[in-house]
Amino acid sequence: MIFSDSEGGINYGFWLSEGILRPPHPERVGPALVLYAYLERRVTKTDGPDGLVLRGKPLADEAIAAEMGLSRKKITRMRQRLARFGYIALKRTPHGYTYRVKKSKKSPLARAAVMDGNGTSQGGVIAQKRPGDTPKTARRWTETGHVDQSSEGSLEGAVAETAAAESEPWKAIGQNLPIGTQKFQATWKQYFSTRNGHPLSEAMERCIQQCNSQGLKVPPPFYQAKRDVEKREREALAPPERELVALEVPPA
Repeated sequence: MIFSDSEGGINYGFWLSEGILRPPHPERVGPALVLYAYLERRVTKTDGPDGLVLRGKPLADEAIAAEMGLSRKKITRMRQRLARFGYIALKRTPHGYTYRVKKSKKSPLARAAVMDGNGTSQGGVIAQKRPGDTPKTARRWTETGHVDQSSEGSLEGAVAETAAAESEPWKAIGQNLPIGTQKFQATWKQYFSTRNGHPLSEAMERCIQQCNSQGLKVPPPFYQAKRDVEKREREALAPPERELVALEVPPA
């Protein structure tokens, strides 16, 4: 889902269960809800019911704090709170922490609940069945993310959505398949997913600078793609051409 913000930028919607708003979660999560949403948004790989943030790449508290406009101490407290109550699992590294979101809603297993005739879940996920639903309307309701109508259908949809999310960073720059080394691909995916409404060309430039600082090779097609993206952005911002109207000059 894509939304426009008040400043003309782009915001992306993502899965977040409303169960996080029901007791006892609001009291447990508290002010750490923003960090939980931040991590869930950046789940790019699933492992069973859990989600790996940025495919398991370490994140430093300072980096998250800078991106969210918060202090490092606040991020540290929120991280500790989420870990204490079991919402995330952490692994410390020299470059920060790797994050695993427990029972991530991006996991196909989280959407594979089997509904019985009463609309109750047999797969551990509570959902609702609307009165008068036919199989066709129920399926449409499922596809909008409100109800898991069948294990097979929701699993296939979740897998397809995950595949689409994986290819999105490349299709956005005109590439059908990933390019470059795995380290470069991971770097571009990170900057693509964290651009927060900034121009795509700006995220590409930041990716190039980061790769250069780390000695990572940037594939030549990426430079050409960046020029193409910059051209599209300039054309999108250019004012519309106005039709020239000849003015009648009165005789002297």
